[in-house]
Amino acid sequence: MEGSLTQLGKLAPGGHELRREVVLHHQRRRILDAVIELVAERGYRDVSVAAIIKRAGVAKLKFYELFDSKQDAFLAAFDAGLEEAEAAVVDACAPIDDPAGRVEAGVGALLAFCAERPALARALIVEAPSRAPARPPRGRIYPPTSSRPSWRGSTGCSTRRSSPASRSGSDNCGRPWWSSRCCLSAGPPPPDSARRKPAKPISLPVVPSEPPGERPDQPDELARLPHGRHGLPPEFVAQNQSRRLLVALIRIIAEHGYNAATITGIAETAGVTTRTFYKYFKSVEDCYLAAFEAAVDLLAGRLTEAYESEEDWPLKVRAALAAALDFFAASPELARLLLTEPFVAGAAVSRRYQEQIARLAPFLAAGRNLSPQGATFPATTERGLIGSIASQVGRKAGAGQAESLPALLPDLAQFALTPYLGAAEARRVAVSG
Repeated sequence: MEGSLTQLGKLAPGGHELRREVVLHHQRRRILDAVIELVAERGYRDVSVAAIIKRAGVAKLKFYELFDSKQDAFLAAFDAGLEEAEAAVVDACAPIDDPAGRVEAGVGALLAFCAERPALARALIVEAPSRAPARPPRGRIYPPTSSRPSWRGSTGCSTRRSSPASRSGSDNCGRPWWSSRCCLSAGPPPPDSARRKPAKPISLPVVPSEPPGERPDQPDELARLPHGRHGLPPEFVAQNQSRRLLVALIRIIAEHGYNAATITGIAETAGVTTRTFYKYFKSVEDCYLAAFEAAVDLLAGRLTEAYESEEDWPLKVRAALAAALDFFAASPELARLLLTEPFVAGAAVSRRYQEQIARLAPFLAAGRNLSPQGATFPATTERGLIGSIASQVGRKAGAGQAESLPALLPDLAQFALTPYLGAAEARRVAVSG
C-alpha cells in the first residue's frame, strides 16, 4: 500500500508504514462517507454513532478522537460536501466569460453533481436544513399536575373570552386557536410597520388555562379537560383534544424537528393518551398533514387579504410578500412546519408542499403579461421563484433569526419582480412604501 491513498478502503490490520496524519485523514474521510451514506438511507435522526462506526470500520475511541458527537461529524460531512459542490460549479464557470453562459454552466454543473452524488445531495439539500438550531426546549404544554392551573382557575391573560359558541377560530383579541397568550407582544415591529398592519403573534401556548368565559362549565379551547363526567359537548371535546395534539406536534417539530416526533411524545406533550391520538390521527404523518393544512389555511388568509388590498399587480406581489414575512416573523415555529420540515416528513407531506407552491404560482405568473419576453419564460419560472423565497425564509427562521425576516422585503420583492419588470423598475417597486 502506498503512502498516498486513492480509495477509501479499510486499512490493513497490523503494522503498516503510513504516517499518522495520513491514517487519521483516511479514517476521518471514511467516517464522513459513512455519515453521508447512512443519513441518505435512514435520515439524520435514525443514524447513531454506533452505526457510523460500524459502516466506517473504525473503533469507537477513534471516532471520538476525531469528532465530539454525531452532529459534529454531520457538520463536517456537510462542509466537505459543500466544498465539493462549490468546486464543481467554479470549475465549470471559470473558462466562460459571458455572464449568461456562466450561469447556465454553473446550474448545469450543480445538477450534474446532484445526479452523480444523490446521497450527498440529500444531505446538503434535504437533511441539513432540518438540522437548523432550534429554540431551547420549553417543556410540555402542561406543567406537572401539582402546578397545573385548573380549568376553573383564573391565570394568564386578563382578556376574557366570549361564550363557547363564539370559539370557532379565535378569541376576543384576534389570536388563532393555537394561541392562548392573548396579550403577549409579537416582538419589535418591522421597519415599515407604520405603513402596514403589524403581524399578529401566533405563539404556541405555554399555559393552557385562562379565565373561563361566560359559562364556567366549559373550559378554554386548549385547556386540559376535567377528569370524569363533565357534560361538555362531544364536538367541543373532539376539537379540544385534536387541537392540543396539533399544538404538541408543532412544538416538537419547532424544537427538535420532524424526526424527533413520535406518537407517544405528541400524546404526552398534549396531555392525552395514545389511544386518544389514534382516535383522531392514523400516524405522525397524518397529524403533520392536519397541522400543515391548518397553518396553510391561516397563511392563505393573510396572503389573500394583502394581495387584494392593492390594485396594481407589482404592489400586490409586494404586499403578499410583506404579509408572509410578517407572518413567519411572528410565528417561526410555523416557518419550520411549512417551509423546512416537509422535505424530511415523508412523500405525502412533500407532495402537499409542492402542491402549495404550484397553488401560488398563478398569482406570480400574472406578471408575464408585463414582460415582452413573458411568453418565452420556462413553465417552472414561478415555482422556482417561490421555492427559492420559501427556502430563504425557512432557513433564516430555522436559524433563530425570524425577527429579522421583514427586513428581507426589498430584496425578495425585487427578486420576485425582476423577471417581469426588469431590474430598475422592480427595485423601485420593492423599496416603495
